[in-house]
Amino acid sequence: MKLTITDIGNAEKFTHIFQHLKNFTDNINIDFLEDKVYIQGMDSAHVSLYEISFDKSFFEIYELSDDDNREIGINNVYLYKILNTRFPNQTIELNYSGDTNNLNIDFKSNQKDEFDKSFELPLMEINVEKLHIPEIEYQADLVISTSVLTKMIDELAIFDEKININCNDEIINFTATGVEGAMNVKIPIEDVDEYLLEEDGNMSVSYSIKQFQFMCDFNKLSEVVKMGISDSQPMLISYEFNESYAKFYLAPSIVEDEE
Repeated sequence: MKLTITDIGNAEKFTHIFQHLKNFTDNINIDFLEDKVYIQGMDSAHVSLYEISFDKSFFEIYELSDDDNREIGINNVYLYKILNTRFPNQTIELNYSGDTNNLNIDFKSNQKDEFDKSFELPLMEINVEKLHIPEIEYQADLVISTSVLTKMIDELAIFDEKININCNDEIINFTATGVEGAMNVKIPIEDVDEYLLEEDGNMSVSYSIKQFQFMCDFNKLSEVVKMGISDSQPMLISYEFNESYAKFYLAPSIVEDEE
């Protein structure tokens, strides 16, 4: 197996993903398929699911041999530590041969003082069953600026551990209420890039703000983020880039009725 990323923007996105994926889990399996690199997993509390897909076109070289192991397990924390040593103009090369114990990682650049680096990352055996993720028709679908959503969720996190989202045909409300006060953000539907709501739709659903923030950490992947919201299904947060995507699913929080 040999993959190379020479586009600097793609190299930064690749590093960005593994930087923040470690907030969900330490260890991950990576699948090398004929047309893409695929990663799926859950956080330790099993309230969120992530799904990462790098299209074959994301890489300048994408070579697989018949005898290569098509699934490898790695410690994502160590992988990011390696990627974080990369100089700004260095390309990324990943390679191994057959059924090996190490993933080889090389950074290369023609720039002065950006010295070539080589690493070996030990592989692991991680027994995790992949989940089938069905297509879901959400009660509300919206597209919103990534920077706007990230800033808003960070501000709401000041007031509570949970966020409530209420959607109707006129406005979208984001609310957090805690012992130190409350914050309510009203977003008119004409102020988002796209907004689709099922007929006569009106719903209210709550989520963990901490998990929401983890999903917003991937904001460098795309200028806009797609959201799918339903009161009985996990929320979808989706970033699309270079024929690739990073998708996150967050289960609703259980809200106890007040006596």
